[in-house]
Amino acid sequence: MQQSTSNSIESEDRAICGICRRQVSRYTCPACNMPYCSLSCFRSESHGQCSETFYKKELESEIRTKPSASMEERRQMMEMLKKFEEEDGQEDSLLEDEDDGSDDLAKRLSNVNLDSISTSELWELLSVEERNKFLGTIKDPQSGPAKELLRSIELDIGNVHPWWDADENIPSISSKRYGKRPKMVRIPNPLLSRPVGPDSGPPLLYNICVVLTAYAYITRHLGVSPLSAGPSRASGNNDDDDDSIASTARHLFRALAPFISDRRSRVLFTSMDAVVADMWPRLIESGKANRTSFVLFLRDASNLLVPRRIAEVEGSPVKSDSELGSGQEEGEGEEEGEGVKREKLQSEFHKSDVDRRDGLLDNAARNTLLVLSDLINLFRSRRGSENQERETPASAKLIFYAGYIASMPAPILAGFSAEVSTRARALEAEGEIKVGLPHSENVVPVVPERSPSTKKGKERTLIEEL
Repeated sequence: MQQSTSNSIESEDRAICGICRRQVSRYTCPACNMPYCSLSCFRSESHGQCSETFYKKELESEIRTKPSASMEERRQMMEMLKKFEEEDGQEDSLLEDEDDGSDDLAKRLSNVNLDSISTSELWELLSVEERNKFLGTIKDPQSGPAKELLRSIELDIGNVHPWWDADENIPSISSKRYGKRPKMVRIPNPLLSRPVGPDSGPPLLYNICVVLTAYAYITRHLGVSPLSAGPSRASGNNDDDDDSIASTARHLFRALAPFISDRRSRVLFTSMDAVVADMWPRLIESGKANRTSFVLFLRDASNLLVPRRIAEVEGSPVKSDSELGSGQEEGEGEEEGEGVKREKLQSEFHKSDVDRRDGLLDNAARNTLLVLSDLINLFRSRRGSENQERETPASAKLIFYAGYIASMPAPILAGFSAEVSTRARALEAEGEIKVGLPHSENVVPVVPERSPSTKKGKERTLIEEL
């Protein structure tokens, strides 16, 4: 078992981009065999030796294979080739001078939001030489630089980084494109009012960890964020009889977390060892993961579990509308500033169900709720001319999970996030992943049973009913 696992690890060493070490790789450098995820990584400074050689060879090939090219085209290509040769032969001092020009452009664009600036404003920031170089490139669509520009656009399309990696408080000025934050779904009030404790049903934190880890893998593997925003459902349904991004995402998720889609599943994970032992073989079967990438996905899960520093009531479950409207004074005996903060945040919940969705954005488990919301929208059925939404077994179970995590106190979330992070570090330090118990022994089936003493005819919620 361990030998085959080790071989699988060695055969999948190219799964993570060797340059940024964040994205799942899509390409391999023909010169050094380093895996990379996008053109920006291929052209990065740390990979400059290979990329410059590649462009030089492309120009030489262009000259040899196009004898019918006009004299002007051949002159331009020869000039570019000569420029490459001159740059290769320059001394370090001259290279430093050239870097000053690049640094000058980077400095001019350092405080510019390239997503919002107009083309005319951007044009004004370029020097005369830079403008002429750009115009010379687009005048001839068949030239080498123009083709490279088109290739870079094609590579960047679809290469969307996960939404949770973006810093929402700082506008991005980098070339990376981050996905938009998923839309929060509505959670029924009874689920938000459920107590968290020994009598509230089976603990689901480790099951949710599996969901988050699978979500991180699928997002990075497909390069789509959020998953429910991928091109899909053009026919008004979410059937998996097509090759859409959403259909692929649902297929991968069912393979990694089958207990979500199976209505009769009674799988309950009880430890991080159980999570690792169950997920590792499934990721290996996918053919796009290795130990390094698995560590990355677990770290994603840990980061998504980190509670927000400011929640509507720190360390306490979400309150229902009836509790907030009972007339009880909140924040009594506190300093005025803290009382105002609590009152402002709690006012989000003293509204309609639609407003409650916005209020959940202030929940301690906001990022986990956004993941579940994205998956709920991914698995919901949409049929008919009006594209009416209907719950599926998977979306219904995910809604239950959302209610569970929304009621979780922040200290418990923080502790569990730390546990997942610790397990990721341990995996990173290990030479290979030891799955321990056989696959079927890593989870505990929840046996259907009635509570010995029911109150008012209510029965204990069973995991297979979720």
